[in-house]
Order: sequence, then C-alpha cells, then structure tokens
Amino acid sequence: MELVEQKLKAWKMEHSSIKWHEALLEIALTINTQIHSPTSRTPYSIVFRHPINFKSWIPYEETEEMLSDGELLKFMQEDITNCC
Repeated sequence: MELVEQKLKAWKMEHSSIKWHEALLEIALTINTQIHSPTSRTPYSIVFRHPINFKSWIPYEETEEMLSDGELLKFMQEDITNCC
C-alpha cells in the first residue's frame, strides 16, 4: 500500500491536483506491468497467465499514434519512472 501512496503523492504534485482518483488506473496499470525481481515477471502476467495488451487499457484516442504494445510499455515505464 505504501507504494501506491507514494505514487499518488507524486502524481498529485506533478499534476497540481487533489483529484487522486483520476490517477488510480494509471498507477495500478504501471505497478502491475512492471517486472518484479523475485519472479522476473509482472504481477499481471502471473495472475492472468499472459502478457497485457496495453491498447485494451488505454482509451483509443490516446493510443491512435502509438504503433505497438512495446511502445506503450516503454511510454508507461518512462512516465512512472520520471514521476517518482
């Protein structure tokens, strides 16, 4: 829970917003799709037994110009790394 709180705090500061609920999907997606060292897998792939399809999680208008799930993964990892 501490990790979620840290990421919410960073999001609120970055966006100058107290509407923390707007960040929950982004934060959950980022945490659940990062590879964890003990398992060398993502929590998502452990639970669902397959890699995530990012385009199914992100609104179409935001992914129109992105070509692949790999690009979306890179985008999400850079975004969360820069914010925390």
